[in-house]
Amino acid sequence: MIVDNNVCLHCGACIGICPPNAMFLYETSTIVFLPHCTECGLCAQVCPVGAIDGTPGEPTPPALRKAGAAAVSGSGNGNGNGHGVEAAP
Repeated sequence: MIVDNNVCLHCGACIGICPPNAMFLYETSTIVFLPHCTECGLCAQVCPVGAIDGTPGEPTPPALRKAGAAAVSGSGNGNGNGHGVEAAP
């Protein structure tokens, strides 16, 4: 699942419904912690502005998932913010 933080209202609806608690707010971004995301799609269903992209049951592409894990571990090749964030550019 990918959050477009340019559209996101940061209302927290997705965070409250996420079964594995894989979403959270960090500063002014809504973040999907990809290693914990189960791709259930509940977050996208409750988003009032359609800021979350992804097909339920269809995994985030492996390259994005690997980049998120690398960012969290601090091993580089992530998105540069060290939080395993997946957000639209």
